[in-house]
Amino acid sequence: KWMQVSGVLGLTAVVLGAYGAHAMKDSSDSMRETWRTASNYHFIHTMALVVSSTTFHGKKRNIVSSLFASGILVFCGSCYLVAFMNERKPY
Repeated sequence: KWMQVSGVLGLTAVVLGAYGAHAMKDSSDSMRETWRTASNYHFIHTMALVVSSTTFHGKKRNIVSSLFASGILVFCGSCYLVAFMNERKPY
């Protein structure tokens, strides 16, 4: 299960990284840097998810893997959203 989640998150990391590299050219430096940060963290934590899903077993694997996946969605997702919307105002 977690390897499949890792695969999907890895695919989205590649797609979003490519989008940021090509479609964000007209955005401000700050927004491109935010996108780049999200993309880097997305890749790194996807690899950490792969490692945790193959290293740990049982309940520990589920807890660690779900924390990595949640972190990708919450942190990277919010960074992608800020950069895409081109707005840093508090919610």
